Amino acid sequence: MTEAHASDGQENPAGDNPAPWYKQSHLLKLNYIILSLVLFSSANGYDGSIMGGLLAFDTWNQFMENPTGLYLGWISAIYWLGNGLFFPVAAWVSNRYGRKPGIYVGYLFLVIGTAMQATAQSEKIFTVARLFIGTAGAWFGNSAPLLINEIAHPKHRSIASALFMCGWPLGGTVCSWVVFACRTIPSNWSWRVPVIMQIVIPLIGLPGFLMAPESPRWLISVGRTEEATEIIANHQAGGDRQSPLVTHQVQEIEEIITIEKEAAANTSGSFAESGSSKVGLAVVPFLFIFYGGYDIALTPFYTSYPCEIWPFRLRSFGLSLTWCSSVLALFFNTFINPIALKAIAWKFYIVFVVVLLLLLVTVYFYYPETRGYSLEQIATVFDGIDGVQTSGVMMVKTEDTKNGKPVARVDSV
Repeated sequence: MTEAHASDGQENPAGDNPAPWYKQSHLLKLNYIILSLVLFSSANGYDGSIMGGLLAFDTWNQFMENPTGLYLGWISAIYWLGNGLFFPVAAWVSNRYGRKPGIYVGYLFLVIGTAMQATAQSEKIFTVARLFIGTAGAWFGNSAPLLINEIAHPKHRSIASALFMCGWPLGGTVCSWVVFACRTIPSNWSWRVPVIMQIVIPLIGLPGFLMAPESPRWLISVGRTEEATEIIANHQAGGDRQSPLVTHQVQEIEEIITIEKEAAANTSGSFAESGSSKVGLAVVPFLFIFYGGYDIALTPFYTSYPCEIWPFRLRSFGLSLTWCSSVLALFFNTFINPIALKAIAWKFYIVFVVVLLLLLVTVYFYYPETRGYSLEQIATVFDGIDGVQTSGVMMVKTEDTKNGKPVARVDSV
């Protein structure tokens, strides 16, 4: 019998070396890999922010033949169209071929899009290149957070997965400074240089990505348990395959994936489981307050929470669904916001406030707390102990002696 307490999933895994992570070479390497993967979010933040800077350049406007109205909105929105079209494809590839191949595809689209933009001789080529850049963002946005979530040390997973979206504003900030530095260049290089720089952040992350292992959870799901065991041992336990940190995780992952496969065989739908002057000066501090609240919660949890709550077989598609809903909203807002603000001015913000209040109510009453559970044990939060029992695996309710709260134990029967 193997026990894996839910509370140990993040705070104090059995068999873990008590030494600080920065004094353990294998964890230094693993966390370097994770930080490198976070840079793919920074790359998306750079790409998604660049249009705001280019619009201020006379050289870019002249090159693009002074776009206005709907056409200008289309140039901006086509990036999000590339995102939305390819998130479902990226999700399928992540499930079928692994987490890493999707990032390679993202690099391919990014290189093509950046080259097209940097050498564009017409506004049409530039616009089409924006579609390629947006497509790259879909591959990075789906595959990288999944890989982070599934290779991180159990004790660090919640922080590591939350870091991914924190990379986005970093990329946007870098973009702003690059655009600012190029503002005085008296030629098309004033906008071509920021465009070329789109490739820099992913190149900085490339060495760490090449060092990254494939997701052990994906490997186990396709029957490559030995490889998965080796990866967990090397990256989390210093090469000790017999460490409880390794054996508990491998058995737990195997058993939960078995549960999911058996459940999938008995359901008709992949989403059927049992069980989003003065007035100007006044705005500035409120912007800081807004983004302070936004970045405390919505930014870090945007990808980390979906990765936690979706079971393995649906995790990639669940994250894709999250991204697609966001992309649709961004694509919609790109066109609607200017029209609505012109029609009803500040009253349009009331709509946003109502949406936020509805979100607050939904989160408060329906979003479960996932702190203290491993990825495999979060199913008990939704379905209860009985909801994840099968003929071969049983989840047993126990008491956490540290916190006095109900947790799950994985038993083989």
